[in-house]
Amino acid sequence: MTSLVRRYGFINAKLRARLTKLIDEHLIEQLIDAPTLEDALIFLRNTPFSAIESLYTRSGDLKAGELELFNQEINLYRELEKYLEGEVLDMIRALALYGEIENVKNGLRLFFDHTLRGRDIEEATLFLYPHRIEHAIDAVRLAHAHSLDEAVQLLAESPYGQIVDHHRESIETGQSLFQVEIALDQYYYNNLIEKAGALNKRDRRIALRLIGIEIDLLNISWVVRFRNFYRLPQEAVLGLAIPHGHTIDQDALREVYASENVTRILQGIITKKYPSLAVFLSSETGDTNSRILLIEQVLDQILMLEVRRILSGYPFSIGIILAYFILKRRDIRRIGTVLNAKQYNMKKERIRDIL
Repeated sequence: MTSLVRRYGFINAKLRARLTKLIDEHLIEQLIDAPTLEDALIFLRNTPFSAIESLYTRSGDLKAGELELFNQEINLYRELEKYLEGEVLDMIRALALYGEIENVKNGLRLFFDHTLRGRDIEEATLFLYPHRIEHAIDAVRLAHAHSLDEAVQLLAESPYGQIVDHHRESIETGQSLFQVEIALDQYYYNNLIEKAGALNKRDRRIALRLIGIEIDLLNISWVVRFRNFYRLPQEAVLGLAIPHGHTIDQDALREVYASENVTRILQGIITKKYPSLAVFLSSETGDTNSRILLIEQVLDQILMLEVRRILSGYPFSIGIILAYFILKRRDIRRIGTVLNAKQYNMKKERIRDIL
């Protein structure tokens, strides 16, 4: 007990104070209701996202604000790393790979654009994160690579070089980054599960539960999208699914793939563990995009239920750290989604649907 208090006492107090500064629903509604993007940005002035307005004012480009949001997320990990050690520090560094992998994906997309499509990428590279996260990767140099061999070499000091090289054929012959991006996501979650396995019993149980729910959300989204948009056969889709989900196993994914009424199948699965949320899946939705959005919203609510359970429970565990990251990352995602929607003059009802 003493060691747990020593390990988590300070960080718990620090993060509890930070939790009081997270974005509330009232601010989200203000952003949605704002007549223009410029009006929405004004509401961010007295929040942790205030720099976005000044960046947009100077550049006229919302991508500068998106880079700032990304920078804030990376700084979260950097700050906590100073107070942690051992297997908990390893876990935090594994979580930080999410941002690193997204940055690698963005660099590869620009590399793909300029080598295979002949597009000018100079302006776009300004919005890549230019600093080291966990591995020695220069995303700007990656974007400017002249060949796949050079791209692989630039990633050689990270796990990603081998992943890209393994999917060389699908990139060169299929002219697509689809397979390599899926493989990068798989690496992220498999590594996260591995690091969680090294935690003490209580921490391991909490971490695997939260990671499993995130995996559920991703797997369900993939199954529906890959079946409907990519027309992939069932076994191909199931082969891409990430193991260790919390509620949705391979049999459930198989059933989801085969069903035309995905929400009804998920309602039966979710009712067993989260009966209060099953009612949200009882409504009939029309097109595939609407069904995907509904499913993602319900799974997001499951994640929020678990976070609230952690925050009201035993304080001296990794739960407070994971809960904070989940909530802060959610804030960053939602702010970015609303601002992009305002930039494209999306209707208020549609913005609420995609949050």
